[in-house]
Amino acid sequence: MDIHVFYDIDGGDEQLQLQGRYRFHQENLLDPAFADLLPIGHDSFGDPICLDLSKERYGSVIFIDMVPIWKEHTAKDLYVIADSFSAFLEMLYEEEDED
Repeated sequence: MDIHVFYDIDGGDEQLQLQGRYRFHQENLLDPAFADLLPIGHDSFGDPICLDLSKERYGSVIFIDMVPIWKEHTAKDLYVIADSFSAFLEMLYEEEDED
């Protein structure tokens, strides 16, 4: 999994701020499965990476597969990629140069 962007708290571009992305998801992803997700970043294709704030999976890191973009997304498009934020951070690595 690649992480293209982590959202910030007070950056210049609202599209890359936690609050702006949360608002966008609340307005556009209407299935109840998305209600307790806090977007924290996205991959190079723009697919969201979220923290799950629900009772059942609190603290898990979730990937939302947004392909195809024009369909209505549901719970079947959610994938747990780590059981905790700490486990998620341990999965991250920096790509090495091929030189």
